[in-house]
Amino acid sequence: MKQPASRPGPFRARRPRRALWPWLGLGVAVVALVGVFATHRSASLPPTFGLAVGSPAPALALPATTGGTLSLAQLRGSKVVVLFYEGAT
Repeated sequence: MKQPASRPGPFRARRPRRALWPWLGLGVAVVALVGVFATHRSASLPPTFGLAVGSPAPALALPATTGGTLSLAQLRGSKVVVLFYEGAT
């Protein structure tokens, strides 16, 4: 007697389905932990960095473009914009 040919592709025996809920719960937990760590601020860092608006500038003396040194104390009383260029010579 001739044996029936095995059917290829989608007609093969399927594996039993595994529970989807534990994996879904794990995914939700991971997303929640990532959200907590992404929004967490370190307690050792101050809430703001730099100077507060309107506070006096620290003492600063830098080389001027015309040669010599320029100090912020020399410019006291006038409005000043300080530009820093990293790597400028």
